[in-house]
Amino acid sequence: MTDLNFFEPFVEKKRLEITGLLVLYIVLIVSIVGVACVAAVNQIRIVALQKDLQRQEEFINNPSIVAKVQQLEALEAEISTFRKEINNVRSLEEGISASNIVTTNLLFEISSKLPSGVFISNISVDKSQIRIGGYSKDKASVASFAKGLQTLPIVSDSFVSSISSAESYYRFDLALSLQEVSADGSAE
Repeated sequence: MTDLNFFEPFVEKKRLEITGLLVLYIVLIVSIVGVACVAAVNQIRIVALQKDLQRQEEFINNPSIVAKVQQLEALEAEISTFRKEINNVRSLEEGISASNIVTTNLLFEISSKLPSGVFISNISVDKSQIRIGGYSKDKASVASFAKGLQTLPIVSDSFVSSISSAESYYRFDLALSLQEVSADGSAE
């Protein structure tokens, strides 16, 4: 028979022995817990990204958003067309300005040759001639005006195409043939 010693657990303490197998189990448990934590975190991220992707797809496929995008694309096409038209108008304007023979100086020269009693009602200009229409008190003033215009450096010839009597005035039409004009505006 063996004696029972009730104080034995208090007297002698058992020591935990660290063996290679215990270390292996601890490393294995820590590794499994670590992999499980990483997998759980990654799964949470995947779910969050899927929800975000779904919200973005719903936003993109929203009929009102699609309609607005189509409207903006149509506006961009119109703006592009308008820009091309503006550029065409600008190049046309530059071409017209480069070939413009009517300058303020020419208009001042015409008005300086205007005798008293002669009034200009219209002027039309093309590349080869200027047409002047107006009213005069007498025929001699029209002839004087035509002769004075012939002295302008740009005018090669002047011709009174018609004179008609209208009440107390004479209505006249005058045609001025122009000389060739260079790019700088001087007569050739």
